[in-house]
Amino acid sequence: MYSYNEFDKNFLHQRVNEFRSQVQRRIDGVLTEEEFLPLRLQNGLYMQVHSYMFRVAIPYGTLNSKMMRQLALISEKYDKGYGHFTTRQNIQYNWIKLSEVADALTDLAEVNMHAIQTSGNCIRNVTSDHFAGAAVDEIEDPRPTAELLRQWSTGHPEYAFLPRKFKIAISGSSHDRAAIAFHDIGLCTVRNDDGEIGYKIYIGGGLGRMPRIGRVLSEFIPKIQLLNYVDSIIHVYNRFGRRDNIHRARIKILVDELGLNEARRQIYEHYNSLKNESRLSSTDIIKFITDEFSPPDFSTAKEHDLEKDFIRSLSLKNWAETNLTSHRDPNHVIVSVSLKKPGATPGDATAKQMRVLADLAEQYAYDELRVSHEQNIILPHVPKQHVIKIYNKLNEADLATSNIGMVSDIISCPGMDYCKLATARSIPIAKQIA
Repeated sequence: MYSYNEFDKNFLHQRVNEFRSQVQRRIDGVLTEEEFLPLRLQNGLYMQVHSYMFRVAIPYGTLNSKMMRQLALISEKYDKGYGHFTTRQNIQYNWIKLSEVADALTDLAEVNMHAIQTSGNCIRNVTSDHFAGAAVDEIEDPRPTAELLRQWSTGHPEYAFLPRKFKIAISGSSHDRAAIAFHDIGLCTVRNDDGEIGYKIYIGGGLGRMPRIGRVLSEFIPKIQLLNYVDSIIHVYNRFGRRDNIHRARIKILVDELGLNEARRQIYEHYNSLKNESRLSSTDIIKFITDEFSPPDFSTAKEHDLEKDFIRSLSLKNWAETNLTSHRDPNHVIVSVSLKKPGATPGDATAKQMRVLADLAEQYAYDELRVSHEQNIILPHVPKQHVIKIYNKLNEADLATSNIGMVSDIISCPGMDYCKLATARSIPIAKQIA
């Protein structure tokens, strides 16, 4: 995963100090709520039904054990001892106090985490395939591209106040594990006839009151030109997207109103003005970021026959049928940890459970975890000889529910229990269905 340098770390601490001052001015009454609103949204802070909600960014859903332990600590220090993992691979805390938000941000910065652009009318967290770097069918690990987009979009002055929020997702193969068709921009990694890796671009997807499936804008954009192309899409949206009606402000409505062909024409007009410059990225930048995502040394794993473990434990076998996925290395598997125990709130994990997951990643899975858009946790690289140990530890922590991909593996928004915009109590409904 990407390692923060001194510039990155200093930037986070400067943002925390800036927001700490803004929070104090709000508490002192110097700032009105209207004035404070855009400032808190830039730092992941929402006002919900009972309290503030604090959304923490987990870029492309990737984190390590140190980060997971810090998320557990934050849930205990500033919330009620649990966190809610979201469909966009972030985590939310629903009971934080305004006076403590800056302290929570300081704790996050200590492990190179933040809440920047997790809310507001900006480019949000870039999400990715949760099996990235591990999937058998992967053309290329999509996380370096997601990181490239993250670095480009963070604090982008032109796109800080878009007509509405803007979401981008990227899949590493033709098998869409990132829900790219339901995002403002969806990127599918592909190869052209010459074997060159690039992206098939979808535009205008989304859910909500006016759901749309994203439409193909381009069959192939070379990697070196991706930022120019994405910039062109958002440039056109920022210029022509509606600002008079919040319910018709997403890019899907702009595509409806312009028509796909006219939207494509305007985007290509801007894209062609940038195309020959390659000003937004270079092969050196792409290589530098890609090198940060080198895979673990899989050669240390031993050959192991899981069938022998299954003979000894029927419950392990049943769990493995739903919660294990083949890995690109034959001596490894991908472990999906369900946060959907029947009767529990989908996506919730206690501080104790988060620490168990951190321990398992550190001890048995190359210190890497993922958050999936189905609100589950993934151990992407698990040597087969460790599967039974992981299962036993998960069972002890009430995390061994064997339902990945089944009806009971249901996702749910917070609904009226927390959200001021909701029109239904979705959590109880999800529990009843499960």
